[in-house]
Amino acid sequence: MTLAVIANVETMLEKWKGQEGKKIEVFHEFRLLISRTAFGNSYLEGEKIFAMLNKLSIIISRNIFKTRIPFIRITCNAYHNLDEKNRLSLEDLVDECKTFYVTGQETVNSLIA
Repeated sequence: MTLAVIANVETMLEKWKGQEGKKIEVFHEFRLLISRTAFGNSYLEGEKIFAMLNKLSIIISRNIFKTRIPFIRITCNAYHNLDEKNRLSLEDLVDECKTFYVTGQETVNSLIA
């Protein structure tokens, strides 16, 4: 795999030699590099995967704010509950919020990765 990366980078750099002083679309070049390295001669398959990932990120970004999270309402209701047995203490409420925050961070990190 390392040899394939080296060969593809050398090809890319050869293409760039005549481009001194000009702007180069690096994002596209690196997508091609990754596709060629991962899929060899059938790098078009890699391009299809990148296109699908791009569409998926657009769908996620459009719908991220439409999602309702009942956590806040439920925990606030439990904190303000009239029944002493079912009421959350302030410490428990803070702990629940911390857990929710950490879990959200892990979810976002795995989504990005």
